[in-house]
Amino acid sequence: MTKIKLSCGFEAEVDEQSINDMRFLDLMADYDSGAREKIFALKEMSDLILPKEEKERLYSALKDEKGRVPIDAFTAAMEELVGQLGSKKK
Repeated sequence: MTKIKLSCGFEAEVDEQSINDMRFLDLMADYDSGAREKIFALKEMSDLILPKEEKERLYSALKDEKGRVPIDAFTAAMEELVGQLGSKKK
């Protein structure tokens, strides 16, 4: 497990090995190639990386003043999270 702290203030203990999964690699390939909408690939990546309760905490950290979780904020947070996990796995 590795501690992740995102610029939005979200902190969690995440298994860095969660990205050592062919399903995750498939999603990254889809994300990078544009084979599907990037947000859908990121949503599925978040399902592989974060337990449901942690994902809800991430959503809470990203909520705007109207209680919505902006897609661009989620995208930035997931890219940051994946980047941190990738650097910790090495």
